[in-house]
Amino acid sequence: MSAHKQIADTLVSPTVGLAMSGGISDSTRRRLIAEGDYPPPIVLSRDRHGRSLRVAWVAREIHEWVARRIAASRESEPHAMNLGMNLADRDAPMPTRRRPRHSQADARD
Repeated sequence: MSAHKQIADTLVSPTVGLAMSGGISDSTRRRLIAEGDYPPPIVLSRDRHGRSLRVAWVAREIHEWVARRIAASRESEPHAMNLGMNLADRDAPMPTRRRPRHSQADARD
């Protein structure tokens, strides 16, 4: 069985799904699902009132969602534009800013 087929047939828990999604929060995932921008969960079990008790996600669908997010990010390069960086410098390390040191005299004033 190929690795792709194994991923396609794998269900993952909500926690694993969040980790696979780059660490987005649960509230962000819920919002994205409501907006139709994240794969919906698979209901594994319900309580006697019909509410979902246990859900999981199809790993392949999360991988596809991540791939679309990466492609969209690479097309527009928003991180470089927002930081005022030249696209040629995007792999250069980010400059660090140091806080100025305050003397004890400043602290007494």
